[in-house]
This record gives sequence, structure tokens and C-alpha cells, in this order.
Amino acid sequence: MVYLSLNSASESGRAFLTGDANPGRSIQSAGLLKRYGLPYHGSMLALPHLVGWADLEETVIYLGEQGAQTIRLFLPGYTRLAHPALRFGQSLRGKINDFVSQLRGKTAAPLTVEPPLINDLEPIIAGVIAGSPAALAGLRAGDVIQAVNGLPALSRVEAFRRVLKSGSPKITVSRGNNTYSTKLEKKPGRRSGLVMDYDIDPRLIEEIGRVIRRHGVQEAVALTSELAADVINLGLQRFLKEEAEVKTRPVKNRFFGGSIGAAGLLTVNDFKLSLAEYPGKKSGRKPGLILLPGLAFDSRGRDLTGCSYLELERDYQIKKAEIL
Repeated sequence: MVYLSLNSASESGRAFLTGDANPGRSIQSAGLLKRYGLPYHGSMLALPHLVGWADLEETVIYLGEQGAQTIRLFLPGYTRLAHPALRFGQSLRGKINDFVSQLRGKTAAPLTVEPPLINDLEPIIAGVIAGSPAALAGLRAGDVIQAVNGLPALSRVEAFRRVLKSGSPKITVSRGNNTYSTKLEKKPGRRSGLVMDYDIDPRLIEEIGRVIRRHGVQEAVALTSELAADVINLGLQRFLKEEAEVKTRPVKNRFFGGSIGAAGLLTVNDFKLSLAEYPGKKSGRKPGLILLPGLAFDSRGRDLTGCSYLELERDYQIKKAEIL
């Protein structure tokens, strides 16, 4: 499968963003993929504050016309070292999401934003790839999956995984005020053609519950990225069965600074600074358990600067820190 990152379908826009000396050649690559029948997914870094909203719209429509199976818009980011001209306000993320919602009706290709702006765990279908089992079964963008093989769908991630693993699954969906069931003709492990945003896997919350039981604590703090905090809260509210209190604490990225909010770019020092500001520290109360995002660490438990998560236990006299 080919993944084509275009960023701009105008020669002036692409030359400005990438410094490409021959931008027309890059833009024509989408048409060549279509001409030779090569399936591909299109993507672009959404930079409307630099090239304008019209350029963004034209690029999305162009990729759709040139046969992209899906189109992903990646949210931009900048560090504390970025030139002022490259920076943008916090409202840009919401504006891009609103823009994409309006643009979906202008292209047949499923259009998504990464990371998505999610405020619920409803298994909403973001799009359906043309000619796929999901398309042949009559599923559409905006349908909400209620059940897979008779079992309630718990989240987008959980519903997508069950459809992927199943052979010819029976899917019950709601569309407006109507509910109906359909069957996707596919083999186990083969793609369905469903495109869904990533929210949360209930198995993560189940693992949090197991860790809490293993350590026998009544209070835990989940240090999360700024981007994941809201959806982690939603998952805890819906799926956590333990009576222990789990507080989520979004961690600001001070290592990179700027708008960087992904878990994979957090460092041990970022976690330390967050714990230093933790409200319980003033009263002398320390959480019995600290939960850390696995994306921030390698297989040895070290962050991108080489520091071990065990430093958190040592420096803050915390009983236990766990990577999830």
C-alpha cells in the first residue's frame, strides 16, 4: 500500500511549504497512482495559517478526485524554538475539526483528522472505503455501531477491533432514528473498509483496574498527555469497575514546549515537574500509585532522553510507578 503525503495540491503552496524545486512533479504523482490502478492513502499536514483554508480544501478535493482511498489531515505542531511566524493559537485545532466536518460532503474519500478531537465514546463511523465490504453492506459515514455479532459496541476502538477480527460479522447500526443490522462479507483479519477515529481501548482501563488491585491502593494518579486526558477520563468513567479513585493529570511538555502534546514526546522530567505541582504535595499526601503512558518509554522503561521511569519512585518517594 502506498501512503502519499502531499501537503498542498498547488505548485505555489507546495513550493512554499517544502521548498520543492519541482512541485508539479510531486502533485502529479496522485494522478499517476490513479492511472495505473495503484491503491493509496493520501495525507497532508494541515497548515491553513500558512497557505490558507482554500489551499487546504483544494488539496483534499484533489486527492479525492485522484482516487485516494482515505485522506488524513495531521494537526500541525511547533516547539518552543519555533519562529513566531510558524506558531498558531490554541483555537486552530477546533477550527480544523469544524472545517473537516463541513468538507466531508465534498469528497467521497473518508476524511479524518489526527489526532481526532473526541468528546464521547460512541462508535461513530467516520467513513467507508469505496468498494469495500463495509460499502457493499450499505454502511455510511455517520452511522453508529450499536453491536457486533450481538454484543454491544463499547467504543470506536473496541468496535473496529471486533469487526477486524471477525469473519463476516453481523453489525447493528443506528442511522438517525432507525436501527438495522447488516452482514459484512469478509474473512477474519481482513479489512472491512470502515474508517473510525481512535478513542480508547477498554482493555487499557481493564489493565488499570488489574494494576490497582495488585497494589491494593485506594488512590492513583494517571499522568497523561494533554491530547489524551479527556478521552482517558471518559474511559475511566465508563469502564473502571474498581472503587479506587483514579485522577487524571495532563502533563505539559516542557522539553519540546510549544504546542507539542503527544504522549510519545514526554520525558521523565516532564512527569517530575507535573508531580512537583501536584495538589497533594502541599498537604504531604502522596499518591500510592502513578500510572504512566507506555508511548513515552522504550522496552527498558527509558524516555527519549535515556532517563528511567524509576527516577519518579526514587525522587518523589512514590510506592510504585507503572507503565501502561
